[in-house]
Amino acid sequence: MRRPALYPHTLQGEISVAFAVLIVISVIVLTQIFYSFSKTEIERDITINAQISLDKCSQRLETELAQVESQMNALLMDQTLYNLFAQGNADNTLSLYRRDRTVISELTNTLGQMESVYDCSLITDNYVYGNVMVYQPTSVAARTRLVKMARDAGGQTVWVPTFDYFSMFMQPEESNFDYSQLWAAVKEMNFVHVNNNNTYGKMLPSNVEAPVLAVYFKEEWLKQVYSEAIMRDGMQFALCDQQNNILSASDASLFSDGLPFAFSTGEKAEGEYSTSTRKYGSMLIIYNTIPTTQWYGIIYCPMRVMLKDAFQLERIAYIFCGLICLVALLVAHTISQNITRPLKELNRAIACSGSGQFNTLLPANGPDDVQKLISTYNSMNEHIQALIQDNYEKTLREKDLQIMSLHLQMEPHFLFNTLNTINWMAINAGEMKISRVILQLSYMLQYTLHTKKELTPFEEDILWTRAYVELIELRFGERMTCVFDMDPALAGTLVPMLFLQPFIENAVVHGLDSVASGGRIEINGRVTQQGRMFTVTDNGKGMTEDEIRATMGNDISRIGIHNVDVRVKLIWGDAYGVSIASIPGKSTTVTILLP
Repeated sequence: MRRPALYPHTLQGEISVAFAVLIVISVIVLTQIFYSFSKTEIERDITINAQISLDKCSQRLETELAQVESQMNALLMDQTLYNLFAQGNADNTLSLYRRDRTVISELTNTLGQMESVYDCSLITDNYVYGNVMVYQPTSVAARTRLVKMARDAGGQTVWVPTFDYFSMFMQPEESNFDYSQLWAAVKEMNFVHVNNNNTYGKMLPSNVEAPVLAVYFKEEWLKQVYSEAIMRDGMQFALCDQQNNILSASDASLFSDGLPFAFSTGEKAEGEYSTSTRKYGSMLIIYNTIPTTQWYGIIYCPMRVMLKDAFQLERIAYIFCGLICLVALLVAHTISQNITRPLKELNRAIACSGSGQFNTLLPANGPDDVQKLISTYNSMNEHIQALIQDNYEKTLREKDLQIMSLHLQMEPHFLFNTLNTINWMAINAGEMKISRVILQLSYMLQYTLHTKKELTPFEEDILWTRAYVELIELRFGERMTCVFDMDPALAGTLVPMLFLQPFIENAVVHGLDSVASGGRIEINGRVTQQGRMFTVTDNGKGMTEDEIRATMGNDISRIGIHNVDVRVKLIWGDAYGVSIASIPGKSTTVTILLP
């Protein structure tokens, strides 16, 4: 039994598959190249930035420590301290107290103003002078490792790495101090007398004990200095001495067993005056040396931290690769289906015809059979479009008949004879007001019944409207007044027959029905930029929004207003017609806009 093929075994299918495979392989290769290049560039940029940051931090530390050492050396020539200690030990408590105040003042003026210095003291066997911030019992301070290191150095400054205060000064750990980890600089201070001519004189007498200057620093200051080198989450810094002992670290728990690597002497020398790097397993080590102390500043950067952006780029690249592969498959599919394109176009055109778009005509492309099918479709569309046009014209004719039927009325010939008889009877009886009413009504009927056109001259239609208003005023007397204000430019224009009458009637019947006196209707006409604008305004009871919608709809009691709006739109289009604005309890304005 023949195994079914994964794709149609045709030339068209083979081209599609070959094209798709070629695109996919090319995109994958390019994605890998892009990722490798991005990874290298990101690693290089982070390394350079970390080196710059570490250099700045180490230079700041070096500058501060060099200033501290310089001030310690300057104290050797402090004449106040020389004179103080050249006298030997204080012989009473008051003298000791005064000497301590003097030492505190001198140390504060020299070292106490520096940012990094936490406390400083002069230690002797008999007393610790300047003991302000760091508590140093006299019985313990002179025997600590700090003093021994200073004595052994013979006047050189000794930098003491971070130590535990409680162990160094034999204090209970439950003591309420705000420091526990300190580091220090110590120096034996054999003060020198300076002569009047600024030459160096004698040193302290041999029988006088030279005090040890101890300058204390808090470990937090080191963390503050090197925190600027931490550029990313996951990076750590450490400060170690030449024996690879940790002096300070951003996270001490990571270095509880010391450095995870060890420097050799050669490696340390390499970083003495510049920043160096090395890889250790899955992390990058960036380090340099502080010349004053010979300590080593280290930035510990795991590769996963450095390549976090690269991993994100890799994911984006593979997503992009997937999208391109998808596009490639779609393109291959499109190429493989190119032969059926004319039929697809025909199918889309038939769908358009189904939605009512019969103006679509297709070019006759493709094989002969397809061309014949397309030609048949085009002929069918043309025939349907012709039928639609005929139906549209028929509909327009029906609308014309509808317009004419809105104002056609019965035309009984006897009506005029009857009105004429009533008129003469009123004259003979001396009722001239009734005669006036009969004459106006007769004119109105003649105009209505004898005018067969939808559009009439404005002058004739406004005369009919004035006659209609006169009849209403005769009926309502002093309860109502009608005022006309028409722009002379309206003369000679055409308007729909009796287009103002429904709005005047609506104002009288519905707007002023409850008005006992003072009713007023204003009928205005103007030529504006939008067109001819007519308004009918009354000061009656007004209309609510629901009443306005009912009036503009098919409310049987106000069908005349709806008819005028329909007539205007049928003649000139939806841009023109009737609109109503009303303030309930105050007024109503109807606007008729004509071109």
